[in-house]
Amino acid sequence: MVTDADLYRRSSQYQKWSFTKDQLAELLAKPNRNVPPHELALTVQEEQQLILYYAAEQVKSVCQQFKLPSQVRATAISFFRKFYMRYSVMEYHPKLILPTCVFFAAKAENAFMSITTFCDSLAKTEPSQILDLEFLLFKTLEFTATVHNGLRPLHGFFLDMQTVLDTFDRTELCSIHDKAKSLIVDSFVSDVCFLYTPTQIALAALMEVNELAATQYMAQSMDGPNTSLDRLLTLIHGCRQQLVVNLPSQEEVKGISKKLSRYYKDTGSEGPATKKQRTN
Repeated sequence: MVTDADLYRRSSQYQKWSFTKDQLAELLAKPNRNVPPHELALTVQEEQQLILYYAAEQVKSVCQQFKLPSQVRATAISFFRKFYMRYSVMEYHPKLILPTCVFFAAKAENAFMSITTFCDSLAKTEPSQILDLEFLLFKTLEFTATVHNGLRPLHGFFLDMQTVLDTFDRTELCSIHDKAKSLIVDSFVSDVCFLYTPTQIALAALMEVNELAATQYMAQSMDGPNTSLDRLLTLIHGCRQQLVVNLPSQEEVKGISKKLSRYYKDTGSEGPATKKQRTN
């Protein structure tokens, strides 16, 4: 029988955007090393802190402004993080890339809005800025726009748990589901989507919210001849430890942003608003 895990392993996300921890660390550091040395150049850590801030706070802000669903937010964050596995913030400022990621994610998740409506609601954002970058973004994504996350398998587990876990009432299971969903949404900015499958992320969120319910559910529904419960629990615990990300402080972000602005000024870059797009 073909399982959800089998189907996921055939997806472009698994084939192109799933890594080991070492592979991911190398991909995150490589764009920074490709930038010519400069006294004002950001370190790898500074770049990652800035990217994390924009992914967590600014993508959320724009999605909330347009009342976009969680799936769009997840996809926009995925697009944003993948872009900066290929380019440095010293090549393309996050303020330039972020609106394009949100707009393209909205289209990818069938929450389309006109480019005029989108840009009119964002300060200093022109339609040409979004459209000129769309192809570069899509090319950087290796022409893959489908993003899988833990929300869909979580819903499936919630429906199944109502049948399997007769010791938990519906109200309690609903509370577990809602808390796990919130945790998964917050984990969009973490590395787990590049290291674990959506099913594993959903189980890890359930484990974090209610370890007893999650453990009982896995023991009753997933322990069989083709599945080692102990091995699964070890894997889920590893994912669970990485769900929550510590965001940089406002002061840290402010300092890094100022350093990046000085870098743009000192190197003669045109900056985030007017930089010519390189799509070749």
